Amino acid sequence: MAETIAAIDTLLSCFCQQNCLNAPIFVRCKHMINPKKEIKKLIILKTELIALKDDVNGKLHTARIDRGEVPTQVVQFWLKNVQRILEDTELVEGEFKTSERCLNGLLPKCCSNFNLGQRISELIVEGNTLTLTGTQLLKDTLTSQVPKIGVELPAQTLVGETTAQKSLEKVWELLMDGESRVVGVHGMGGIGKTKMAMAINNRILEKSDQFDKIIWVTLSKARDIHGLQIDIAKKVDLDLSNEQDEIERMGKLHEALKRRKRILFILDDMWQEFPLGKIGVPEPTTDNGCKVLLTTRKKEVCNKMGCRAAIVKIETLTEEETWELFLDKVNELTPEVIPTAKLVAKECSGLPLAIITVAAAMRGNGDLGDWTVALNNLRNFSN
Repeated sequence: MAETIAAIDTLLSCFCQQNCLNAPIFVRCKHMINPKKEIKKLIILKTELIALKDDVNGKLHTARIDRGEVPTQVVQFWLKNVQRILEDTELVEGEFKTSERCLNGLLPKCCSNFNLGQRISELIVEGNTLTLTGTQLLKDTLTSQVPKIGVELPAQTLVGETTAQKSLEKVWELLMDGESRVVGVHGMGGIGKTKMAMAINNRILEKSDQFDKIIWVTLSKARDIHGLQIDIAKKVDLDLSNEQDEIERMGKLHEALKRRKRILFILDDMWQEFPLGKIGVPEPTTDNGCKVLLTTRKKEVCNKMGCRAAIVKIETLTEEETWELFLDKVNELTPEVIPTAKLVAKECSGLPLAIITVAAAMRGNGDLGDWTVALNNLRNFSN
């Protein structure tokens, strides 16, 4: 009898401690007397949340692999909350299994199970809300496009494994260091400057976190400032096509680019120097993290653009590399034409473009007379 009275006294004391006398007693008591029914609801809810989370993560994985997209902020927040609820549910399940009972097992241990019951009830409410939200998310767009640093260019195999690779690594080191702001690459026409710049572009997209944006512009000999400004503006979603005044275009472009940081400007095939500010391109500094990579045939252009020591000359291929490339492009040669073919390859002066062009023209030709004509033509052209 005394034990029963003590248990009831504990029960009432628990109500007072929890400040719950204003709440309906049956609502409070159901968790203390029989929380098993509620814990079963919570376990079922946990299973539903895990299934929803797996479905969402599956769609996110597909979007990331196929389209390079990332979860929206709403989806990330939902996943974070689901994970928290699942972890809390695991803890509550463990506490429920070890909860003690009083009144010879007729009633649960009041205060501890009162708190446990409250937590179960709160988890069920929050879990139901997350379930509804997750179901709706699966119907909506889960991801958003990652801001693109730049455009991946068609894969270019550098010709001349030793010579070209050495030059590429020199350029890469200059772009990655903290000092060089304008890097110049110069060499003869057809030697592979553009291919190297394309390889740098793609490597940055894959490996580097040093730049937030790559802006590639092909200058060419006849390129005017108007066209350059419009092309660069497009890369930052700025439309200058209707702006006729050159100074206005320069100002608007400069303002748009100044708001951005860590831009790599790749200026390919530059024939003559010009002040970057004349176009609207901010001066590359340590503060804005911007850099310029330019390619040109003339070392003088590199000097006048302020490259200073950050200049890399692309060397011609060695005789061995030249012959290896020539053989790769011409395919099979008959024994009788090989000596003449070697002389033809040598006349290409180690220039990859010339080697590839001549080898393609002679591919499949086993006539020694044709090879002799080709050799004489190349010699006459050189002279």
